[in-house]
Amino acid sequence: MGGVSQSVPVIAMDNQPLDGTAGEPGEPPGRGFWAALVRHGVIQASAAYLVFGWLLIQVADATFENLGLPGWSGRFVTFVVVGGFPLVVLLSWFLESADGRMSRDHGAQASGWLQGLERNYLAIVAAYALAVLGAGIYQFTIGFAVEPVPGSAGEDEYAALLPIEPNSVAVLNFLNLDGSERSQLFSDGLSEDILDRLAMVGTLSVASRSDTWSLPEDASSADVRRRLRVAYFVEGSVRLIDDRLRVVAQLIDSATGRHVISRNFERDVDDFLGVQREITQLVVSNLRVALPDDGDFVPALGVDDAGVDTYMLYQRGREALNRPMTRASLEEALAMFGQALARDPGFAVAHAGNCNAFISLYELDRQPADIARAEPACAAARAASARLPDVYSAIGRLRNATGDAAAAASAYEAALELNPQSIPALVGMAD
Repeated sequence: MGGVSQSVPVIAMDNQPLDGTAGEPGEPPGRGFWAALVRHGVIQASAAYLVFGWLLIQVADATFENLGLPGWSGRFVTFVVVGGFPLVVLLSWFLESADGRMSRDHGAQASGWLQGLERNYLAIVAAYALAVLGAGIYQFTIGFAVEPVPGSAGEDEYAALLPIEPNSVAVLNFLNLDGSERSQLFSDGLSEDILDRLAMVGTLSVASRSDTWSLPEDASSADVRRRLRVAYFVEGSVRLIDDRLRVVAQLIDSATGRHVISRNFERDVDDFLGVQREITQLVVSNLRVALPDDGDFVPALGVDDAGVDTYMLYQRGREALNRPMTRASLEEALAMFGQALARDPGFAVAHAGNCNAFISLYELDRQPADIARAEPACAAARAASARLPDVYSAIGRLRNATGDAAAAASAYEAALELNPQSIPALVGMAD
């Protein structure tokens, strides 16, 4: 008989896929990649991770600035959330948690949505912990860049909005070196007195006491310049030894951190307020010749104000020196400079004025004795302050008068380095 073919039906048993692989109870239909992700709990863990991460970013954005946290804090949180995402995917695929432990995930368990999340909650925690560790190491080794907050000025823009005026100054609180209550009272009073006197000058821009005294004691010149936007600042110290008071006052260029002038005072403290007033007068007089020139200084304080007596005598001497050159005008200039130095022997520009007056006398009569007197006057000016252009201009004029053109040019260059617009230095260099 012809061959009779018999067909045998193929029956698929329950939970027995047609491809012959063993199925798992409660397994989602199908055997694709999506089903494998669900079976390992990757989808559930990733979704929970991203929801919690989104909430973290929103909280950081809404609260970190108001809490005064560093500018990089918000970016830190964002990097943690983004950096931890691939970690949670890998951990939830390869590991599962059971009885509070992480073990290898064979992907054979029943994995409903909630079951998959329960098996991988430790993977979420571990991913965040590793991401925080990595972001922390990056911050403390390289550091996250801090972008200016939208609508606010960056440091460069802030500097452009608040330029540093050449006639701006701050008076820092004088340091109390011996720590006594009496020295502290004197220190506070002296600092405030100097600030008040300078604030009377209409063309000077003086930083407020509250802003200035909020700086730490060890603030650098750069910090003072950045925070107060001033070209100069006054600082100093007070020390009481028995009944002797020692005060150091210094004017600092905030751009370079160099001393413009530095003065030392030592007085008996029998008249506490009188000593404070005297030192204030001398400090203010010295500051006026070191700070940018302004013609309103004398009217602002008044001729009768004792705080400007030394400065006034110097100005009168300079006015006499600038008149048509006669022996009478030069003798008057020397008299005014002498009176200023009687009040303040360390007044550098008064010494320089004497030097200029002696040189003018030499040019008038050609008496070598006048040059001989000019030498110690210029030396005293430089010893009193090596950071004033008027001092170097006087030295340059003296060297030029004695025929040493190279030394004269060097002195004039030093003056122009301190003040590129110094007229005596420019004229002297031209000569």
